[in-house]
Amino acid sequence: MAISDDGKFAFTLPPKLKQLRLNGNELASIPKQILTPINTTTTTLEKLDVSYNNLACIPREIGNLTSLTELLLDNNVITSLPNEMGKLTKLKTLSMRNNYIQLPSTTTTTKSGTNFSSNNPQPIPSSIFINTLLIDLNLHGNKLTSTQLNEFDGFDTFLERRRVVKTKGLIGGAMDGDSTLCGLK
Repeated sequence: MAISDDGKFAFTLPPKLKQLRLNGNELASIPKQILTPINTTTTTLEKLDVSYNNLACIPREIGNLTSLTELLLDNNVITSLPNEMGKLTKLKTLSMRNNYIQLPSTTTTTKSGTNFSSNNPQPIPSSIFINTLLIDLNLHGNKLTSTQLNEFDGFDTFLERRRVVKTKGLIGGAMDGDSTLCGLK
């Protein structure tokens, strides 16, 4: 740890850091030293756990963590994710249990589906479903139903990728026992 020019404590992450657990620290935001690296050391970060904090939003700079394969955001107060998470092209696991992900109150649903727009975006951007390698998504405990999730743009891409990966993992024709979709009913 060092003292920065403004007299505050500054820290840098160890080079080649693969995992970082900041769970249970009552953080209101993810430290910018993690998201905006001074050098390239944090691009090696593969797993970030910021569960059990007080995070209301995830900053756009999360897209800088291009080596991330697992992101744990459980038990926070998050209502939506930034489109920049689509830059996490190696992301396979995203857990957001017990947050506040739900359809915005201004969202309308018609016979043709849910209407999202730039003024009313979906809380989980399509870039996450389309541009990443995501196969494990846990949304248990959010105010969202599997029917609503199925209406999200790009979700069909995620489902197909997940189906292909899970089918390859079949042993003796048995599937995993999870009868819910992403932890939702």
